[in-house]
Amino acid sequence: MENLTFDESMGKLESILDDLEAKGDSLTPEEIEAKITEAEKLRDHCKDLLKKEKEEIIKTARDNNIPLEDIGITADDDLDDYDDLEEEEEEE
Repeated sequence: MENLTFDESMGKLESILDDLEAKGDSLTPEEIEAKITEAEKLRDHCKDLLKKEKEEIIKTARDNNIPLEDIGITADDDLDDYDDLEEEEEEE
């Protein structure tokens, strides 16, 4: 999975979701669980790719003396906001 690009990962994720929507009633619980597990791995992979890309953008901006605010981000922006939402959902 680590060799997949962001677009490839998103395509696979969309395919899994389409399968679950179209075939969800005919899939066994084990098949559904496997698809959900794969989807979660793809989601995490996409998050990692986005985080690395953001770090590269920040580094390039700083190396070229471009204020981060000029490109619409701050160093404090974080992709982990989604993790906070997941933790809140699990607690409920």
